[in-house]
Amino acid sequence: MNLVKKYNKAVPRYTSYPAYPHWDNPPSYKQWLEELHSHKKLNVDLYMHIPYCQSLCTYCGCTRTISRDLNKGMDYTSLLLDEWELYQNELPQLVIDSFHLGGGTPTFLKPEYLKVLLENLSSRFSPHVVGAVEIDPRVTNDFHINVLKDFGVNRFSLGIQDFDSKVQKACNRIQPVSMVEKVVKKLRSTGMAEINFDLIYGLPLQNKRSIQETIRNVKSLCPDTIALYGYAHVPWRSKAQKSLERYSIPHGEEKRALYEISKELLYDAGYREIGLDHFALESNELYRAYKDKSLKRTFMGYTSKSAPVTLGLGASAISSTERFFVQNEKDIDLYAENLKKGFYPIHHGHQLSLKDQECAKVIQNIMCQGNADFSTLLECHSQKENMKILEALSEMQEDGLLILENESLVVTEKGKPFLRNICLPFDHRKDSGNGKFSSSI
Repeated sequence: MNLVKKYNKAVPRYTSYPAYPHWDNPPSYKQWLEELHSHKKLNVDLYMHIPYCQSLCTYCGCTRTISRDLNKGMDYTSLLLDEWELYQNELPQLVIDSFHLGGGTPTFLKPEYLKVLLENLSSRFSPHVVGAVEIDPRVTNDFHINVLKDFGVNRFSLGIQDFDSKVQKACNRIQPVSMVEKVVKKLRSTGMAEINFDLIYGLPLQNKRSIQETIRNVKSLCPDTIALYGYAHVPWRSKAQKSLERYSIPHGEEKRALYEISKELLYDAGYREIGLDHFALESNELYRAYKDKSLKRTFMGYTSKSAPVTLGLGASAISSTERFFVQNEKDIDLYAENLKKGFYPIHHGHQLSLKDQECAKVIQNIMCQGNADFSTLLECHSQKENMKILEALSEMQEDGLLILENESLVVTEKGKPFLRNICLPFDHRKDSGNGKFSSSI
């Protein structure tokens, strides 16, 4: 049976639950603040979204704004600090357990702007704060790295995607191995930097030979962790991707073969698969968290630890608790307009029902541990809904993707590529008709 053909359907990525297009019950900013005040000890994972990039990578589906005017970074830093001041004044008990700079391109900000931003946050750092940043090797210099290290950033995620020159040209992201090697050497010279590479399989013009060469170069640079994402072709959301359709884009079995080749080569190099599309050396903290069943999945990816609250700063940034999601205005001008009026720049959100919360727990366990007890979730559903869930799981068991025992499941080795599909039966919002998603394989 051709399982790739059978299960290659549009499915949410389940970085959170419910999926963003299914949010339908936004809280007011007053409800959001009451939720934060309900935490007497408010430890947060702070996420800061930097939406600017100096050039357009045509494969990218992220929220970003293209500009070569680096002075925009100064104005944007001021906006981040205005939003931070609103929260800091409102929440004297707030403590930052970790912070993550994402984008866009965080190193679009000049080093002096990064320094001002992190200085203003540092008074709320916990004694064991962990800092992480996504960096573009093309626009990151030694001064950026020195500032980040001075404020405790020790996790650096480099956007690599592919090392093949033809693929890079097609995707408008030219960065030779020598450029990346220079940045990696600088990071390692500063001390205990943990390095992640983001790679993408299924890009235009990729083939078995090119992916083998990319993994060979990755092996020589030896990052601690690797995120190996499938290219998500969503031209209805990211118009720039339409330009890639003039090239040969791997899909279906051809695309999956690129992943399997990469996985085999990474295993030979000492990396082990954790969760979905992620790999780590056995000495890494993420791998240990995966083995001891403490791995977590958030908007920022997999992590060994997570605070009860994620607080997002910046245009389009998402904040969350167990019961709420809120998202800031996506448009930078609207985001700025709210802040200038002294308002929280909240644009959208969702209040999780009890059923949502139970679905989220089951999906989290499947995506992180490869197993789940769903007995409590069945109590939240109608008999008709439960029958549909069990029918779908039974079919997956017949296909060898999982093992059912009473009201729990364990994903098999054969089922690992299909984690998103295995989550789908538990998604009680999947038939809402809102939103389009990328293919699961």
